[in-house]
Amino acid sequence: MMNARYLIFLILLGLLALPFALPVRSQSGIIVNNADAVRETGASLDPSLGAVASAVRSRIILQAANAGRHEAIGALPSALNSLFTQVGRRIVVQAANALRHASLAAPDGSLQALFAQVANRIILQSANAGRRETLTFPREIIGDTAPPQISNVVVTRVGASIRVTWNTNEFANSTVLYGTQSGSYPQSAANPLFERQHEINLTGLRGGTTYFLRVRSADLSGNTATGAERSIVAGGGVYLPYVVRRR
Repeated sequence: MMNARYLIFLILLGLLALPFALPVRSQSGIIVNNADAVRETGASLDPSLGAVASAVRSRIILQAANAGRHEAIGALPSALNSLFTQVGRRIVVQAANALRHASLAAPDGSLQALFAQVANRIILQSANAGRRETLTFPREIIGDTAPPQISNVVVTRVGASIRVTWNTNEFANSTVLYGTQSGSYPQSAANPLFERQHEINLTGLRGGTTYFLRVRSADLSGNTATGAERSIVAGGGVYLPYVVRRR
């Protein structure tokens, strides 16, 4: 009896080892996970994209290099060293003091000199990253070489002070240059905010003295415009006459 059971067990075990599989009716479809994950194939660019890529200057980005290892980066290959010589100087301060609520210290002299060698450029990074809206940008300040237009300059005396107001056709800062001689303006008063309606008050003036002044405004691109010279007599204090009575 035991031999018969043992024989049946061997037959069933042999059937399970046969190379076939029963179909699974509850599953369907194909899943390709990590397809071509480790294949090294060349990437072909669309002709229009290739034309754009050929116009891009050479540059090198070391991003998160050795991020998880506390080791020094070894000597670079000669081909990479020669590529470094083709890259123009630029400075990127990215996520500096990202977790600290503290002001950045003033850079030293050598870094200031390096800043002066960096050409101006515009970088739009992660602009509107979380919003499904069309990116808008003031195109007027890109390549803007036109100075603001100054109009409606009004100079009025307010007590012992002088008020100067004017308008510009674009956002610009405000400066009044003034002095006591025509064509010479050793003093100035300014407002660094960019606005279209400007107002500057001149105080601490000598009463009864004629002041000559000019208004000046610079736009966001640094283009500067200066108005024509104007003059006004500063007001003085009110003095009561001193009366001497004889007895």
